[in-house]
Amino acid sequence: MHFQIISKSEIDEVVKLRRYCFEPVHANATDEDMLPWLEQGAIIGGYDGKQLATQLVVFPFVSNVFGVEMKMGGIGWVSTYPEYRSGGHTSQLMRESLAKMRADGQVLSTLAPFSEAFYRKFGWDVYFENTEYRIPSDALTLRESESGRVVRFNYTEKSEWFEKVKTFHNEVVRTLNGQIFRDNDWWQRLENRAPEDHFVVSLDADGLIEGYMRYNTKDETFRIKDFYSINVHSDRVLWGYVRSHSSQVEEVVGTMPAHSSFPVIFKEPNVERKVYFDKMIRIVDVEAFLKLYPFVELEETLYVKVNDSQAEWNDAFFQIGLDGSVEKVLDAPGDKVLEMDIGAFSTLMVGFHGIDWYERNGQAKIAPLLVPVWRKALAVGYPSINENF
Repeated sequence: MHFQIISKSEIDEVVKLRRYCFEPVHANATDEDMLPWLEQGAIIGGYDGKQLATQLVVFPFVSNVFGVEMKMGGIGWVSTYPEYRSGGHTSQLMRESLAKMRADGQVLSTLAPFSEAFYRKFGWDVYFENTEYRIPSDALTLRESESGRVVRFNYTEKSEWFEKVKTFHNEVVRTLNGQIFRDNDWWQRLENRAPEDHFVVSLDADGLIEGYMRYNTKDETFRIKDFYSINVHSDRVLWGYVRSHSSQVEEVVGTMPAHSSFPVIFKEPNVERKVYFDKMIRIVDVEAFLKLYPFVELEETLYVKVNDSQAEWNDAFFQIGLDGSVEKVLDAPGDKVLEMDIGAFSTLMVGFHGIDWYERNGQAKIAPLLVPVWRKALAVGYPSINENF
């Protein structure tokens, strides 16, 4: 089995393998859905001679990590023909992807797992709890209603409002730890996937966007795909807009981060919610990541030993100086070292939980006196993500 970047001329084989392994989620998914990512990102394939046997896609993104823009590789389309499964080929494919992402300067990687246990073997770990909610249309009464101007449009009628929404989206993402910035190509991919979607924006007194929603209505269901807002006034206006569809739909469905507690906006907040781990993350290049990371308060030089069996460049000691400088070192004083596996360390550094939680759950080896030092050094802010690869 040899591995290489798949060329544009082989797009038919890529789609063929993907469709053999997975039912299409989006009815409008076509070859054109992938073409921009052959040019911008990477599709890595494993070949048995000339036969494509296994593949994955690395989507190129930029993620917000505590206010710092970091290149991130989103893993998708992990597919292997059945006759090549259980041969270790997918494992090699994952290692190839790590090397490719590092070469491309992508310091982070995320994916939506079919099996958390499988991807944990390669250093990814869960870091975001999402909720899938279902709200009967007769339960949309707000505790406090708000009046406000809204503008509705769709992809056909998008005009200047679509450009304003794109700008607003990235402005909000800059305030949301873990979220991904959308470029024009990603917006085009969303349109290709679901051209029937509608948009509604909530405007302030000056006519500026303070929130928007992307949604569709089908089979008596109002499905919310994006909900971005900068204040409670906009929250109420947008949910009031949803409520105006009560005579058309039976229920409203969508997803929201578990920590958002958004149903408190309703008079009856006990709506049906299913909590689940939605995404996994791993640091691709620890040294590069730490050099970008916005440490808060460094009281002393910090040392971390990262254990990474899949990426030898990460399997090392790292020293973080009082000035925030980062370098690999051969060793460190035993009582000064935080030791963690790459998966747990990745989720710690993006804010999934504080250092105390990892020590309590046996995922961090650390002297008790070092816990408050690391607690002060690390930024705080639960991560979330609202993209599907």
